[in-house]
Amino acid sequence: MRKIIVLQICAVMLLMSGCSSAALQQTSEITSTSNSDVIDTTKDLQSDEKNAPSVVAEDTETTETTLISPKEDNRTEEEKQIQNLLQESHKIFFDYVLGKEMQNHVDWNKSITITSTNYLGESYDMPIYEIIDGDVLSIADMQDKMKPFFTDKMIDYVFEECNYYYYEENGKLYVSDGIGSEGGGVGVDTVHITSTEMTGEDTLVLYMTEYGAGENWDLDYDLVDNFTVTLKKTDDGFKIDECDYVAIGSLAWCYVPEDDIF
Repeated sequence: MRKIIVLQICAVMLLMSGCSSAALQQTSEITSTSNSDVIDTTKDLQSDEKNAPSVVAEDTETTETTLISPKEDNRTEEEKQIQNLLQESHKIFFDYVLGKEMQNHVDWNKSITITSTNYLGESYDMPIYEIIDGDVLSIADMQDKMKPFFTDKMIDYVFEECNYYYYEENGKLYVSDGIGSEGGGVGVDTVHITSTEMTGEDTLVLYMTEYGAGENWDLDYDLVDNFTVTLKKTDDGFKIDECDYVAIGSLAWCYVPEDDIF
């Protein structure tokens, strides 16, 4: 009886062992098949990706092109010329009429004495100092600086009404000791064109404003000063024909072309 039971147990164990082997084999086949499918799928994805870069490159190139957007300049050629004229004049007024550049070319050890007159009409001896280098060594040199931008009328005004610095003698240019000492621009934020008007066939008037916001200068009021600059249209373009000394100072210190209104 015991032998029969032992034989039955062995038979059951063999049967279970066989089932387990079969299951393992089946599982191994499924895993192998699954891995094969994954590998094949990966190959398909890799194959698809090979075709993708050309599309991406085209999109990238298109995007980079559309990002370039240069700022438009809507000014007319005449407006550009007027602003350029005022900017060049600003430099001449600042460097030469006010003498901010010329003061850098003075030898303060070389001087002569001339007779001058004060605002009361009284005469006195005044020392003046020699300009020794730079590109302006005579009144004619300075006039040449102005000719491209000023009419003869404006040049005459500068040297007759505004010239209390320069004196020429024996082929040498001298200046007074006050050259380059003038200040300006305090209380002012901008000097700009507010409107223009053709008052003749070749005459253009620029209506300009000198403006300073009180809050920017610790004042309880705004500074507003209006003035005009008259241009003449010549064969070489516009030139300044009339600009008084107050206007010269305003343009020399604070002209802001970005604020212009035409």
